[in-house]
Amino acid sequence: MKINHISSDLKEKSKYELIEIIKKLEFENQEIKNAKKYGLVWERENAKEEFEEKSKNSYPVLQKVPEKEIVINSKKPNHLLIEGDNYHVLTIMQYTHFESIDVIYIDPPYNTGNGNFKYNDKWVELEDTYRHSKWLNFMEKRLKLAYNLLKDDGVIFISIDDNEVAQLKLLCDQIFGEKCFVGIMPWKKRTIKTDVPYNVSQDYEYIVVYAKPLFRAGRPIERKYYETDDFPGKPWRISDLTKQATADERPNSYFTIVDPKNGTEYPANKNSVWRITRETFPDYLQRNKIVFPGDYDFSKIKTPKMRIFKWEDEKKHGKDPTTATTTFLPQEKVGMYQDGTREMINLFGTKIFSYPKPIALIKHLIDMSNKKNAVVLDFFAGSGTTAHATMELNKSNGGNRQCILITNNEVDKETEKRLKEKGIVKGSEEFEKHGVCYAVTFPRLKKAIHGYITPDGKKVKGLGENLRYYKTKFVAKNYSDDDTMINITNSCSDILCIKENIFTAQIIHDCYRIYEDNNKVLAIQLSYLGEGLAPIRNYLASKDDNVKKVVYCFSFGNEVQVEDIDFFSGIPNVVVKPIPKQIVDIYREVSKKWSI
Repeated sequence: MKINHISSDLKEKSKYELIEIIKKLEFENQEIKNAKKYGLVWERENAKEEFEEKSKNSYPVLQKVPEKEIVINSKKPNHLLIEGDNYHVLTIMQYTHFESIDVIYIDPPYNTGNGNFKYNDKWVELEDTYRHSKWLNFMEKRLKLAYNLLKDDGVIFISIDDNEVAQLKLLCDQIFGEKCFVGIMPWKKRTIKTDVPYNVSQDYEYIVVYAKPLFRAGRPIERKYYETDDFPGKPWRISDLTKQATADERPNSYFTIVDPKNGTEYPANKNSVWRITRETFPDYLQRNKIVFPGDYDFSKIKTPKMRIFKWEDEKKHGKDPTTATTTFLPQEKVGMYQDGTREMINLFGTKIFSYPKPIALIKHLIDMSNKKNAVVLDFFAGSGTTAHATMELNKSNGGNRQCILITNNEVDKETEKRLKEKGIVKGSEEFEKHGVCYAVTFPRLKKAIHGYITPDGKKVKGLGENLRYYKTKFVAKNYSDDDTMINITNSCSDILCIKENIFTAQIIHDCYRIYEDNNKVLAIQLSYLGEGLAPIRNYLASKDDNVKKVVYCFSFGNEVQVEDIDFFSGIPNVVVKPIPKQIVDIYREVSKKWSI
């Protein structure tokens, strides 16, 4: 931390100005003394975000946008698209999704200085001496909140390039801990270019991976089993009968196997002996564990193989076996930027978004978690590739993954300049329709869900899942805590719908609201005067015993009043929870950390 410039003409300074300069120098000198000997230190004072001031007098909440809701199949996952500053939404998610996210993928601004990173409503240029500090300040806040959302076995993938990869690694070491570093995956983004600085083509970007302690990556093992008449109801596969050991190392496995049906001999290879021994061979033969060439017409084997029954695999590895994965990203499987661009052209007929990640890459990363019911979060949603990839992955393997996308509606630098030249001001309807969420993210997901026709006339069938659309809004803080909590309660219904994953409104009343989906009911009492409980009880009592029921009752404290709990006694499968004290407490805790 240092002052870039102090006037040499101190005679022109007043006594009080000189005192302030001395105080600042003393403070910075002490900060240098206290600084870490190793780690990441950056200028924070000159890198504050505007919302740190703007948010002092309000709390963020969410509001549904019904006209952008897409509901195709109530049995399919409800994906979320939330428009707003990702910091505000991540703050809300400290309540709705604390330790509930399986996979986070983000593709944050790379801070190249070429108009791809906006900070405090200004594009950060290459010449900005606080460029890296601003980026680190921006990322630190969001990654700390994201860390709280990961499950104990959750994982985060962060795309980045050469500009900030070193700083990002140190930052993540601080936030997640060095022991939680999984690896860095180099991703080949393009073919070689010739007109480049130093005549070295920078063809790779990186995916930095951190995880909570219980995370275990894995990929499903795809095995081919045979159904044959000699083993009805017992599928089996063939496996190699040799192992990487020499005759000197395993002399008992260096012998000749003889097919008892025809006397054909199969001598062992002295550099790769049999997996079984001379002594155990008869037992394997008796248990039908050896498959010889010619035993089955479909078999093309030339040497004896081991027969492995499916039940043996399941006993040893479970019904969904996995294998270890690697940081290597095969280009033919995950694609490059040109593939992402081709996908955008197929969707929109034009190159509407710069440098979109290919769907295959994101599918590959999500699939590493090996969870078919994973909750996936992307809080730099961009073109919406993560949600598109999640839906395609669900379709390909019968998954039920849910994706939560967060994005602002930022207009890119060139379009912003063009609109301003035309006199179109920021915030106007004409300006906002060019933003990334309105022009790219939402239209893309709509096309992916409903289906679309490519420029060459090919029909692409829709993925048939659901999308719920929300925007952030703000509730003013009052001098009275009670008034603040009343205001929060009146605006938190959509937050509770997201928390409980129940969205379909049944009754909307000034004093209470009821939602129901897939044998689950959510009831919210909005009135601090106790109104609304009776009709809620009547509704819940009319439901079958197996229907899960959640009731949120207004309370100025963190506990539900005893009489409210007693009021719902006798109704099976009901849980009563308090609002909004916990929400307010979480917001205040976040506020303390970042001076919001």
